[in-house]
Amino acid sequence: MLAAGPIKDHNGDLVTTAVVSATIVERNGNAIPEVANPISMDHEGGGTYSVTLPPIDLPKGVSVEIEVVAEYAGTTATSREVLFLYDRKFNQ
Repeated sequence: MLAAGPIKDHNGDLVTTAVVSATIVERNGNAIPEVANPISMDHEGGGTYSVTLPPIDLPKGVSVEIEVVAEYAGTTATSREVLFLYDRKFNQ
């Protein structure tokens, strides 16, 4: 599962109606065959958005970049993280 949030507006209020999506690629920009980007994320409550990821099989030692984009009231916010995989699979 991938989760983002809680997402808040400029007043600090929880945002429950944003359009949130994630993109997952190898750090070098290569696509990951098991992932259909972008991935829509659903509001789960309290301003938190999530999605259950498909099984992803990558070699040990691969770096993965996850970018989450939230759009709300004409504003776009982006968060990007890099993960270094020590295990072989997600969701196993």
